[in-house]
Amino acid sequence: MQYRIEADGHCNFRPDLIAAAFDRLRGWAATGIRRIVATSQERFQGVSDRARAGAAKAEVASIRQGLGMFQAESDDSAFPRTAQIRGFDDLRAVLSPYLRLPGTQEEMSFDFVSYTSAKPDTFVLVVRARDTAKTVITVTPTSITP
Repeated sequence: MQYRIEADGHCNFRPDLIAAAFDRLRGWAATGIRRIVATSQERFQGVSDRARAGAAKAEVASIRQGLGMFQAESDDSAFPRTAQIRGFDDLRAVLSPYLRLPGTQEEMSFDFVSYTSAKPDTFVLVVRARDTAKTVITVTPTSITP
């Protein structure tokens, strides 16, 4: 087993660092579980979580463009009203002339939370990414956060 210890200078290891390394070695010998494997799994989980959140952001960016096209073609230059979009199925139906969304929300990288349009020239779409943290993504005509 190889374990990296941060130290000041060559062969200058503090006793607490040596003890921590030996504790890990004893734990590996007792359980057969190598900490390096767990670290790799944690890193992979972090990468796939970032990928899920990134996919959700990319999908809502397309939806934001579709809402912009809706506004551009509407008679009163308004975004869809709150009553028009109460869930993912409504969102898909309203945007169908401008954007092809999957048939079900399960095929998306996010869960629909809410849509509001208090004024004709604005909207707030809130979705939850399907990552471990269930990242909440808020979409407006000018931004996508986080």
